[in-house]
Amino acid sequence: ATCRFGAIDIDVYPLDLEHLAREVGALKLPLILCRSKSGGAHLYIFTAEPVPAELLRNRLMEWALVLGYAGVEAFPKQTRLASQHDTGNWINMPYQVGERSVRYAIDAEGKRLPPEAFLDAASAGAVSLAALENFTLDKTDDPFADGPPCLQSLAKRGFPKGSMNNG
Repeated sequence: ATCRFGAIDIDVYPLDLEHLAREVGALKLPLILCRSKSGGAHLYIFTAEPVPAELLRNRLMEWALVLGYAGVEAFPKQTRLASQHDTGNWINMPYQVGERSVRYAIDAEGKRLPPEAFLDAASAGAVSLAALENFTLDKTDDPFADGPPCLQSLAKRGFPKGSMNNG
């Protein structure tokens, strides 16, 4: 199965969208941050050509981990369809009801973008298959870069409130 876009769905509350936007920018991830309907985040990636769903999903899960959100949902959810009639899962797209939408893109400075700027960013930032395959993160300042995902996530986000003795 192939796809032309994907998303990381972060439903962790409270979520500092401006801080997350800065992190995405600092890591140079090819993602567009949008506020979700519930106040979480959808981090979208768009591709210049159809790419293997498995590759895109693996990249999104890797990036979610690096951002400190291991275990969140990633779309596409499946790497192959059950049949030719299967449509897979869906995710709400931003800017429903246009300018009045609570689902809007946020730039690296935390500023709300109008619908046209989101479309421009999606088009300009479309990633090629080769770029997706060859993407590497600079992990030189990550003390757990070679460690298990649980330590990477805890190092990034810390222990949730009330879990210090159970961490």
